[in-house]
Amino acid sequence: MLIALYQLAKELGDEKQAEIIYEDYLVNKHADDEKYKIKLKATGNNADDMKYLLQGQKIPENRYSNIKNNFNFFKEHINKDNRSIVVDGFKRLLFVEIKLTRGQDNAQKIFESLNSTGLALSQADLIRNYILMELEPKKQEDLYNKYWEKIEDYTKVEGKSYVSDLIRDCLTIEMGEIPNKDNVFETFKLQHPHNDDKSVENVLQILLKYAKIFNEFLLPNNIEDCDIRQAITYIKYIDIDVTYPFLLQVMDDFYQKVIDKKTLLNVLQFVQTYVCRRFIVDLPTNTLNKIFKSLYRQVDKNDYEMSIYRDIMIKSGKARMPSDGEIRQSLADKDIYNSRSKMKYYILERLENYNNKEPVCIRENKDITVEHIFPQEPEAKWKKCLSEKDYEDFEEKYLHTIGNLTLSGNNGSLGNKTFDEKKNMNKDGKEQGYKFSRLWMNRSLSEMTEWTVENYRRRTADLTKRFISVWPLQEVKGIKETPETNILEIDDCTFRKIEYAVFFGEKINDCSYVKLYNHVIKQLYKLQPEGFVENYGKILELTESWNKKTRHAQLNSTYFYNTNLSAEDIIKRLKRLLEKMDLCDELSIKFKGSAES
Repeated sequence: MLIALYQLAKELGDEKQAEIIYEDYLVNKHADDEKYKIKLKATGNNADDMKYLLQGQKIPENRYSNIKNNFNFFKEHINKDNRSIVVDGFKRLLFVEIKLTRGQDNAQKIFESLNSTGLALSQADLIRNYILMELEPKKQEDLYNKYWEKIEDYTKVEGKSYVSDLIRDCLTIEMGEIPNKDNVFETFKLQHPHNDDKSVENVLQILLKYAKIFNEFLLPNNIEDCDIRQAITYIKYIDIDVTYPFLLQVMDDFYQKVIDKKTLLNVLQFVQTYVCRRFIVDLPTNTLNKIFKSLYRQVDKNDYEMSIYRDIMIKSGKARMPSDGEIRQSLADKDIYNSRSKMKYYILERLENYNNKEPVCIRENKDITVEHIFPQEPEAKWKKCLSEKDYEDFEEKYLHTIGNLTLSGNNGSLGNKTFDEKKNMNKDGKEQGYKFSRLWMNRSLSEMTEWTVENYRRRTADLTKRFISVWPLQEVKGIKETPETNILEIDDCTFRKIEYAVFFGEKINDCSYVKLYNHVIKQLYKLQPEGFVENYGKILELTESWNKKTRHAQLNSTYFYNTNLSAEDIIKRLKRLLEKMDLCDELSIKFKGSAES
């Protein structure tokens, strides 16, 4: 604002005001050292930008700058008619200086309390001050220039800082637990109490190491290797940043030459396969947080890939890797068209480009869109082309599924026309029809004479086969079927006796259904006593009256729950309870007579 006022005063020939603004507020004309000439001590690019503006030069256009944005704002809004009001307002501002005595006053505590009364700083700003504030000024400057400034540069995209996200991922790596986004600073303080300059520098070294890799997640185009660039681009595009704590360490292993490029690419592909297959069968995404926060701890450096595959492939319940059978069943029925936009385009692009040496970009490509073969609003002529049953099936069951979708650069022209018209369209010699298309997705359509449910099923089978090739399961030797069955996968327990159960990793032997029921309920109540009665009372049929005849068990000093239940009812109630608490993965049961591992 002051530089905008200064430049305007110069333009208007008001040399007196220009001199006052420049010499009283902008610079220290008596400074011997040039770096102390400008009164506002900015850092990095901001310092360079301030110099450009003070010298009347333009800030380079090829970099994002908040300094430039703010200056342009004031330049646009301050003019000869209102500048005196702005100057008068500026003179009313107060500058408060608080002096502390080193060794007596707790600078960090005072800083945090002052910060809480105004516009809150980001978690990263608080951490930066926490790391540097206790150090001597010279050490502060050295560590800032050597580490923190570079960390900020690596984690900034178009002026937006992702330092807090990086530190959150680094804390996840360190602890094996994910800190709450709003609690990163407090968690960091607990993990890294101030000890000495060396410990501070060690922390900054780790942050800088991961910041360089994090930059590649934020800006994959910076990656030189085209294969790695493509894999990371896909991972970024489908927004699976929950994998970052794991992938930061895998990428670091690659750069440290612990693994080679082939291994890295295989792991990156496996992560995509796991996420994509789970998407198709509608497994919950929040489970991924729990899996990837500690997956790297399962890595065996002597058997790198297989140790990762093995850990994922043995998971059951909501954490499982969906089988080929599940994919065949789910993909045929899944509404792909109305699914999450990025995942939809990711799937279609990878299906299109599988083994294609001339790949086509589908993501964010305005020239290629998703086309319904049987249209959403079909012309009346479609009823003459199809049987009544086929027409009804396309409208009600298959409209948005993978088998009825394709890609086209001529969606507007093809519109709601019949299949024959869509296939052969060559209006004005522009070859809009499927039979002229260079896309793989349209190859089978060019060979068909009609679009019937039978042809739809053939195409769905072809696409499913291709899907399984693009996102294949890994063969892992040494995996035997787990002897326990996850609670969600138990459909019928009639005449089946429990040999043992595993709950939160604890094995419960000599286990009847009622014994298991009591154990689980009491453990869950200990885990989450607040709100337990209000949230889960109906499932458990809680009552304040104990009834010996109906076999009630005591939950706490006030409530009892019914245990006079069949085995089937107990399993149903445990399912409902654990699903509601998002803890289904924690309970598995081994039935007597089940196959041993």
